[in-house]
Amino acid sequence: MKAARAFVTNRRRQHELLKSWPCWALTRILRDPSEVARVRGSGWSGTHHTDAATGERTVSTPEGLGFGVDETWRNPREVIAWSDVEAIAATVAAEIREQLVEFGTRMSEHHKTYPRFSASAEAVGCGPIIEGRQLTARQEAYVRELKAFEASGVQAAWEEKKATLDAERLELHDRALAASLDREPVDLLDLLEEQALGVVPSVEPGRPALAPPEVTPRNAAGPRQAAPQLHLGVPR
Repeated sequence: MKAARAFVTNRRRQHELLKSWPCWALTRILRDPSEVARVRGSGWSGTHHTDAATGERTVSTPEGLGFGVDETWRNPREVIAWSDVEAIAATVAAEIREQLVEFGTRMSEHHKTYPRFSASAEAVGCGPIIEGRQLTARQEAYVRELKAFEASGVQAAWEEKKATLDAERLELHDRALAASLDREPVDLLDLLEEQALGVVPSVEPGRPALAPPEVTPRNAAGPRQAAPQLHLGVPR
């Protein structure tokens, strides 16, 4: 049975959902909004993500980015239209966009330095190692060199640096989306929805907060009447 699908239009909810999608596809979109078309065309392979903590799945759909899809990667509960994804990316501050570009260069350079084991001339062509058989001289050299490579720690150090860079990438996601939300024009319907949910919206510095509507007393011509006090059996 198909789950009910809802297009998310509330900007704050859209940002919350995008923060839960840590794929490189979002990095590319925040860096360049025109990447939306390429990400949309990449399908499952370029957009699928499963949250390790909640098991929630995210994947692209023809209509938009789908959140809460089922085990078949279909029937999302919530969808952000691709046009909205592009619009959000378009409001990312230029300073953060430049940082995303610079970060992409650093990550690309790091990938180029991936440490790969390379056997020496004495070990190349050693052939398959079969359990129970005595090793040849070349096989012994290969095993010796491989153990030395693994013990050197260069690969572990590369993975640690990659994890650090990935954490920096996700921090840039958060900053880009937070700044983008602050730059969005105030939407009265969004504010009313957030108030109903008990959410206190953040106000961008320099942007005046919306004043509550004035309440006109029914008897505007005369003095305002004090509201009657109710005494529920409590002695004065």
